Amino acid sequence: MTKKRKRGNLIHLLIFLLFFGGLAVWLVFLFSRPPNQALFTKPLYVLPGGEKVVVLTFDDGPLPYRTPLLLEMLKKHGIKATFFMMGERMSQYPDIARQVVAEGHLIGNHSWDHSRLTFRSPAFVRKQITMTDSLIRAAGQQEVRFFRPPYLKKFIVLPLVLNAMKKVMVTGNINPPAEYNVPCDPHLVADQVMEQVVPGSIIYLHDGYILGDPGNGSAEFIEAVEQIIVRLRDSGYSFVTL
Repeated sequence: MTKKRKRGNLIHLLIFLLFFGGLAVWLVFLFSRPPNQALFTKPLYVLPGGEKVVVLTFDDGPLPYRTPLLLEMLKKHGIKATFFMMGERMSQYPDIARQVVAEGHLIGNHSWDHSRLTFRSPAFVRKQITMTDSLIRAAGQQEVRFFRPPYLKKFIVLPLVLNAMKKVMVTGNINPPAEYNVPCDPHLVADQVMEQVVPGSIIYLHDGYILGDPGNGSAEFIEAVEQIIVRLRDSGYSFVTL
């Protein structure tokens, strides 16, 4: 076999390996995208057990536009919720974070600055988590078991780091799209939740959502959460934290 032919066969082999290797990576990436699936771990997607309970979770806070109003409304209804907080915002508003803990709610880790944690080094991912953990402990909550991936992106490295840190990855099964309109339509948001709710549902909303509006659609957001609470209770659901 001539050198030229050997070189040609090697090039063909490399192309074959690159194509099928890339295809395999893409298929694995697609598998990890649904909120109820991840590599190397099983996300907490709904609570097990089949009891007629739901978990209200709130992401991306704390912020002064929504979080204090939300706490006031939750207290009125006697509801305990789970707040997935960003370390960067906790560093800006530590008093609000402390208030969340003092009022009996649970704080979960939502990274330092909401960076996408796919295709990042383990050291980068771990730093995002540990920096935020330290502020959660400073707010008065010593155990930090739960982590929600920013954008729910969770490809390869993040699950491995969470396993090593003995943390639980949390996603959820209800993310009402109408909530992303600012201001939102409270009735439509509640409708979308009611259409999807099942025993054990984990509902995720955003007390830290900002689109440059100083009011941040806060009144409509609080009304939406209140409608969700009232309608779920009328349907026989109770509320728990993670």
